[in-house]
Parts: sequence; structure tokens; C-alpha cells
Amino acid sequence: MNGEDYARSRFLWIHRMTSLALVAGSLARYAMTHGTGFSVRGHAGLIFPLVLIWLAEELAEKAIDASGGWLTPSNADRIVRLVGWLWLIVMLLHRNRDLLP
Repeated sequence: MNGEDYARSRFLWIHRMTSLALVAGSLARYAMTHGTGFSVRGHAGLIFPLVLIWLAEELAEKAIDASGGWLTPSNADRIVRLVGWLWLIVMLLHRNRDLLP
């Protein structure tokens, strides 16, 4: 990893571990109440937001070309990761809505 990559993604492991912990916790909680098979099927949709969070830098390169100019190299990976986080949080809240007040 060169200096630029390190500076650009120095918190990447925090994003990856936090997102993985949230999904694993939700999966485990759901498996205890609904069974493993139903839990895995119910959480399969979380793969896409995890891909957005985990591979934001790689996807940002493609998104810059497809955006028509509103994404730049300095903000594209952050926006891709933000979309992944928003999508993940909404899906987790929907999946675990019985925990909400």
C-alpha cells in the first residue's frame, strides 16, 4: 500500500469490521428467534450494502465515469460508502423493527 492509498482508506478496517459486526449481530439475533435458514434468507439482501461499504474505492472509480461529473476522485469513495451505510442501516432497522420502541 502506498502513502496515498493508506491516507485515503485509513479507517477502512473500522468501516469493514463495524458493518460486519452489525450484520453478524442481526443475523445471530434473528437466527435465535426464527431459525438459521430463515435468518440467512432474510439477510441475503444485506450483501449489496456490504459490497458498497467494503469495496467503495474500487466502485468509486466506476461511479465517477457514470455520474456525469458530479462525483470527483476526492469525494466518490466517501459517497459510495455513505450510500452503503444508509442502505445497511435502513435494512437492518426494517429487519429488526420489532426492537424499535
